[in-house]
Amino acid sequence: MKKLILFLLFSQSICAQEQKLKPHRYLGLGFNFGSLQSTEFVLNVDPSKYLRTEFRYGQRKSSEEVFYQNNNGQQLSANLLSTSRSMRLGLFGLLPIDDLLLFGGFRYSWGKSSNDYLGYDSFYMGYYVYESTSLINQIETVLGAEYRFANRLALGAETAYILGKTDNSSTALNAQHGTNKQNYFRTTAFIRFFPF
Repeated sequence: MKKLILFLLFSQSICAQEQKLKPHRYLGLGFNFGSLQSTEFVLNVDPSKYLRTEFRYGQRKSSEEVFYQNNNGQQLSANLLSTSRSMRLGLFGLLPIDDLLLFGGFRYSWGKSSNDYLGYDSFYMGYYVYESTSLINQIETVLGAEYRFANRLALGAETAYILGKTDNSSTALNAQHGTNKQNYFRTTAFIRFFPF
């Protein structure tokens, strides 16, 4: 009788542990907040419990109407555009601990931004619109964690140490072109949905 009770208790505890474990999810969709773009769409594929590949895409476009006076005192307006795009590819190792998932790895980031400005030329004594463009290339070392709840939803955050460069160019008169090197930390929060 004691053996039967021990067997039942043992089998119940194993069943309870199996029910607590959540199934491995292969595909994740989500959004990141607080990066190069105000929001980035994210697709991650986890081919195993310990490996993740990631693709991110962000895009932003806005415009602003500014007013100015020409040499004849006429009031004119110009529509200044601001656009940006970013793409990122990442490869991460995963460490699952119950509902918590720790991850670390590397990511390559590419971004391009373009902004229109209103400039003044003293030789012609007039205003004109010029464009300033930045091309960004970065390598990121990433550490983060996500907490999975409701079996298909996760909230998390990451911090990344970034090394990169930005090539700047402009159509302004007498503009200087150059390259800026960067190294800094960036923190990002995210939400993920796991359909599969």
